[in-house]
Amino acid sequence: MASDINGDNLVQRLREAFPELEELYRQRTMEWKGRGQPSSYEVAGFVLRPYLQREVANRQVTDFVLRFASFCERVCTLGMRRLLM
Repeated sequence: MASDINGDNLVQRLREAFPELEELYRQRTMEWKGRGQPSSYEVAGFVLRPYLQREVANRQVTDFVLRFASFCERVCTLGMRRLLM
C-alpha cells in the first residue's frame, strides 16, 4: 500500500518491492556491522543505484525497471520525492 511508505520504513519497503536487491543489501549491512543499519541514503546510493544502473545500461524495459518506476511514482505521489534523492 502506497500510503505506508515513509521516511521510517523506506528501506523496508524497498526490500519488499525489490527482493533481487537483498544480497546487495546484506553485503552493505555487513560492511556497517557495529554501526547500526544503513540509512535510506546508503541503501539508495550503494544498493539500489548500482543495480538500477546495470538494468538501464541494458537498454531494455525490464520488470525491475517497471517496478522501480511504479515505486518512485508512489513515493512522489505521497509528496516524499526527497526520500529518493
